[in-house]
Amino acid sequence: MARVLVTGAAGFVGANFVRFLLARGEDDIVVFLRDQSNRWRINDIEKKLHIIPLDLCKTDAIAHAIKKIDPAIVYHFATYGGYPAQYDVPTIVKTNVLGSYALMEGLGEAPSFKRLINIGSSSEYGSTFPMQEKMLIAPNTPYGIAKAAQTFFAQYVSRYRNVPAVTLRFFSVYGPYEKPGRLICDTMLAMVRNQTLTLSSPDTRRDFIYIEDIISALQQAREVPGIEGEVFNVGYGVDYSIGDAVRLATTIAGKTVPIKWGVAEKKRIFDANAKWVADISKAHQGLDWRPRYSFTQGLQKTYQWYCDHMNLYEHSTH
Repeated sequence: MARVLVTGAAGFVGANFVRFLLARGEDDIVVFLRDQSNRWRINDIEKKLHIIPLDLCKTDAIAHAIKKIDPAIVYHFATYGGYPAQYDVPTIVKTNVLGSYALMEGLGEAPSFKRLINIGSSSEYGSTFPMQEKMLIAPNTPYGIAKAAQTFFAQYVSRYRNVPAVTLRFFSVYGPYEKPGRLICDTMLAMVRNQTLTLSSPDTRRDFIYIEDIISALQQAREVPGIEGEVFNVGYGVDYSIGDAVRLATTIAGKTVPIKWGVAEKKRIFDANAKWVADISKAHQGLDWRPRYSFTQGLQKTYQWYCDHMNLYEHSTH
């Protein structure tokens, strides 16, 4: 099989994806990981991966590493600046903009390279609505601005530097291996542990997409021809309020826990946009992709996974 390079393989989506690649029989997987990366999600599969210590902030080392490994397909999950690090602007720019562009430039010199799957973010839209790929975006956080720049550079190198790239803009992904501090993970942990759940507002609305649907979109982005330079939203296409999401989770778990609203960490800037939902019609047509799992089905699978894997959260620091 073709050599696959994955950046950010220790993260939530990256770890789920390398597990998928291994399960389908791919055996030539190279990953870039920072020395300080917490590897709790991949401890049990590390020996099956070719790990190269590399920090995207160290742009001079990227081209050398790319030349050495000569990947065919690249999945670029590595990112920095999501909540609560959204104000660390220097590192956000170094990683998401300069590091990403150095990676793209390096791929232009790799003889075997075929396609980059660049991971964007719904944060690129900011206050833009409806959230359609053709709309003029208006990011309103340093993270959203940097991710938008990353997407623009992916389009640039695809069109003008012979580095074929496709960008997937993820919305609110949930599933196994999420870290505490995120809504679905905190809700599941509270249910399993019978603990009080502390949250900010029940009214904020988000588009939740299950990790297995993300993985199928990633595969389509690898295989569908003629989509270089394109950007695709990847969400469920329906928004749920935080309150509705928590109520649905409690129904699935068959239990209730005390909930304290309005006492979580201060509101994020982008929470001012109360409605956060993807238009996924372009992904339907251009990727031949549709989400398979309803929110209920995804939460059912997620809750069962947490019940079976609580040891990961009892003994790991995240």
